[in-house]
Amino acid sequence: MSGSDVLKLLTNVESDFGKGKQKKTVKDSKGPWKKRSIFFEFPYWQHNKCRHNLDVMHIEKNICDNVIGTLLDIPGKSKDHTKARLDLVDFGIKEHLHPYISDDG
Repeated sequence: MSGSDVLKLLTNVESDFGKGKQKKTVKDSKGPWKKRSIFFEFPYWQHNKCRHNLDVMHIEKNICDNVIGTLLDIPGKSKDHTKARLDLVDFGIKEHLHPYISDDG
């Protein structure tokens, strides 16, 4: 089944992502799906020939490199920098991690 066909079948399937109240899903009779994958939000996902093939080994390696780089404060490898802290300000989250701006000049 092509990605476009799957997306057409999933257009009426509602998905609530994140934490919240778990409600029983009503199974749609048009397919075996209960939820629509968040990956279908990517514009290219329906045209991807091998949608089920995620490279887990490299995903794990990149996450491990980012966590170790941040914990050990390796120069150039840490994901905790000024731009990341300013992104928290833009998103309006984690106020205790916002950078302090001094008026010293």
